[in-house]
Amino acid sequence: LPSTSRAARLADAHPPPPRQAPLYRIAAKGPLPRAAPPPEPSGMAWGKPDPDGAAGAAPLIARVADDDATLRSLHIMAQRALGPDDWQALADALVKNSHLQELSLSGHAMSVASAEALAAALQENGALQALAVGTPATGNAALKVLCAGVAQSRSLCKLDVANRGATGAHGGRALGAACCPMSRLESLDASRNALGDDGVAAFAQAMAVLPDLAAMNERAAARAVERIESPVFERLRLSGVGLGDRGAEALARALQVRCALVGLWLADNEELGEVGLRRLVSTAPLLETLDVSGTRTGAGPTGEWLERAAASGALKELTIARSGLAGTPVARLPRGPPP
Repeated sequence: LPSTSRAARLADAHPPPPRQAPLYRIAAKGPLPRAAPPPEPSGMAWGKPDPDGAAGAAPLIARVADDDATLRSLHIMAQRALGPDDWQALADALVKNSHLQELSLSGHAMSVASAEALAAALQENGALQALAVGTPATGNAALKVLCAGVAQSRSLCKLDVANRGATGAHGGRALGAACCPMSRLESLDASRNALGDDGVAAFAQAMAVLPDLAAMNERAAARAVERIESPVFERLRLSGVGLGDRGAEALARALQVRCALVGLWLADNEELGEVGLRRLVSTAPLLETLDVSGTRTGAGPTGEWLERAAASGALKELTIARSGLAGTPVARLPRGPPP
């Protein structure tokens, strides 16, 4: 028989216990290192300029129009030219497409006319699930048109309009329309839009607007009721929008009716304090991820609730960098790597 060392026999008899991942992580001094991004999925096209120097988007739009089954994710990068005719061609292509699931048009100027074309396509397309679109100059008017189309989409569940020039109550109302009860949207990133408390209040009000069923035909009314009853809004990013306690109160009332939040990102809202955050977290018993870095939130009942939630494992990720919580018992909870 082959000889076996004493160390090997001991290792076999007493294997080390399995390593368990932490239930939560606390980031009191800035974000923890991120894991390496996953490999690009099959069928992704980044839209880089062709080797022959062609920088237009026409070849990519043609693949969408042909309903290329291998094209599931498309990111048309900013160095690609995307003019008014291209927006219309892309919108027409989306109407016929049944395979594209993710579309990023970030960095491309979107006029009201372009937004109208895209919004009309979203109402017809039944495959697209995630959309990122626009530039910091997009503004309220184009976003209002776009978000009205988002609310009518049969499939879109994730929208990224961070830093898209939405301002004040008009901008908040435009963005909130994308999350109305008719919408199937589950995740919205509206961070870094200068909304303020008035804009957030308008956003919350638009979230709760119900359609006029009496004005619809029977089929449309049945579809509306189905949408109202079935979707659940889960993830909201409102970092750096000028949110304070007054806006938080209005937002909490809307979220209580409309959502079952598992993720809420409120970083860099310097006027958000204990009262506003307490009201928000009280409406989100399923919350797993919360970012309050750069806010006035400090010790108090909310801090105690966060400490209990993190210790119990209900709250899996809590970011408190540059907030009043950084010096409280919450900051002394064990830390772990990102899940």
